[in-house]
Amino acid sequence: MSKSAALALAEANKQFKATATSTDLDQGLTPAQSGTALWLHKRGGIELFGEAAYAVEQSKRMVTHYNEIDRVIARPITREALEQVAGTWFDPFKSSAATEVAAGYWLASVFHRGLDPDEVAELTDFLRSGSTQKKKARAKAVRRYPTGGISEKQALILPPLLMSLAKETDWCSPFLVARKLAHTGGTRDKLAVVPGFSVTDITAYDSWDCRRFPVSYFSAGSGFCLRDAEMYRIRGETGTVAEMGLMASSIMAKQAALPADSVIIDILYGQTAFLGTLEDADKFGKLCATIGVSAGLNVTPMFRNADTFLGHSVGSSTEVVEAAELLRSGGNSKELATAKRFIFQFAKELGLDASKLADLVETAIDSGDAFRSMLEIWRFHGANPEFLSRVEHDIREAFLGGLCCREIKADSSGTINWNPVLTADIVNKRVNSPQGQENAQSGNPGSIVKGGLEIVAPHRSRVSSGETIAKVYREASVSHLAFEGAYEVDE
Repeated sequence: MSKSAALALAEANKQFKATATSTDLDQGLTPAQSGTALWLHKRGGIELFGEAAYAVEQSKRMVTHYNEIDRVIARPITREALEQVAGTWFDPFKSSAATEVAAGYWLASVFHRGLDPDEVAELTDFLRSGSTQKKKARAKAVRRYPTGGISEKQALILPPLLMSLAKETDWCSPFLVARKLAHTGGTRDKLAVVPGFSVTDITAYDSWDCRRFPVSYFSAGSGFCLRDAEMYRIRGETGTVAEMGLMASSIMAKQAALPADSVIIDILYGQTAFLGTLEDADKFGKLCATIGVSAGLNVTPMFRNADTFLGHSVGSSTEVVEAAELLRSGGNSKELATAKRFIFQFAKELGLDASKLADLVETAIDSGDAFRSMLEIWRFHGANPEFLSRVEHDIREAFLGGLCCREIKADSSGTINWNPVLTADIVNKRVNSPQGQENAQSGNPGSIVKGGLEIVAPHRSRVSSGETIAKVYREASVSHLAFEGAYEVDE
């Protein structure tokens, strides 16, 4: 079966919440996944077979305190209750198979019943507790943070543009990046394909010279939202990401712990996003803005549709290539247009001349300064100088030249319909993950396998039998990789 256990659970949760009907599950499960599957099974939301049935049965023996979990589930969520019961579930230093089962079980319950605004505020406080709030940067700090989307590359494209404008605007941007979340690729995973690149631990934030290096990538570390980092991982693993309250509390805990003068929440909605409709996105944006006000943050929700791929690539190496080529060549790209929208919004929030910045953005792209800024940011983060020289000479050869490549061809003529979620799941599971670590949501980003998928035939385009519709790249052989169910051709 091509589908990962994480995607199977996400689909089961979605279906049971929408229609109260059950699905079948037979994949091997992690302890956290077993907890979620147990919650669903007890309520008729999932039928267990094979390895899944065995894993859930084992999980029952690990956890003897279901009454304690149910006590948290049965009452309004408060920080006090979470501290008493759930503190160890999301503590990376106290994690065990039993706590993972409990966390997965509880997250399933929250996913299906939802959180009211007061509970979201309580959970936000719980997730950021123990974090030392970082000092404001010496320059005007701007940050964009996404809700997640397939083939979404703003965290690769926007930072170089912001850096190109830093002298004119006197701004800086501390970008928070993480690993993959469910079927969406993580920026930290993408940057891991740049040899030598190392994301800066958040503990170094207060010593960051933001005037000399106006843009830097940071990741959570000691003393910064460790509970959220654990919950983020487990949500992705258990298919419980797409719940509005869980999403808002996770995102806003990080924003509150790392102040900025202007924060844009990049809210994606549609078939490939965690929020299904514009109405959902608007509700989510208002929730984040309300939390922002209470935390003293200037939060602006911005919306964009994500019904299909947000580019023509999926996967760590291929998405970095696409982003670098966009900055080098410019052109009429939706991703570049989106980055410009964010820049203009930052200008508005900071009282800057947006029309002047529009000209400066075009100049930065046309002159090659934006592309050079990308390389400079990578250099600041320790990227190998020889490799950067290769990128400057030939982007594709530097990232894809040494990888195995296989062309995927249409088996009939007609209109191609891609399934972006399953496609991304396959790339995450079989292309960018080492063998045997398909369910891993954490760990050393250096373990990411270089590669990815390039979409040659766009969604809903006409193709002929035998025509190349995509190319898959990987460090090891790609001859065995199957993309069953990732697309179909309607004659």
